[in-house]
Amino acid sequence: MDLDGDRDGTAAAKRRVRCGRACIRRALTPPIPSRRCYVCPTAAPYRTDARYQRFVATTDKLLASFDQVAEWPDYIAFLGRLAKLLQAHPQFPVVPGTVTVARCLAQCLLPGLPAGVHLKALEVYALIFERISVRLVCRGVRRGRKY
Repeated sequence: MDLDGDRDGTAAAKRRVRCGRACIRRALTPPIPSRRCYVCPTAAPYRTDARYQRFVATTDKLLASFDQVAEWPDYIAFLGRLAKLLQAHPQFPVVPGTVTVARCLAQCLLPGLPAGVHLKALEVYALIFERISVRLVCRGVRRGRKY
């Protein structure tokens, strides 16, 4: 008899198997990415700066408002606010929420939208590429990260 009162220990063996399957399932399931899955190494010196934290919070609010964009004038207004936000903080060489910003800009370049939206999205891309250095972009491409 084992500790559980079973003669052959089947209950304990079943618990181990059940636990083992759950553990394996947890190990194989990829983690759910957060809104900002990758933090740029060049942002590390700025994390404690109150102005940078305000910049990140404002960027997160702006990116959250992208879900309410429905028609092309809304796209242009959103891109104008994003461009103004990036121009207001030139001292930081990083863009917070890079994955979400990239997703929003990619959606603004859909072929069904007018050329004015595409032009505004390209202007925002130009602002972003002026902000980040070529070395940082090359390093991110080599490592397979999104900037």
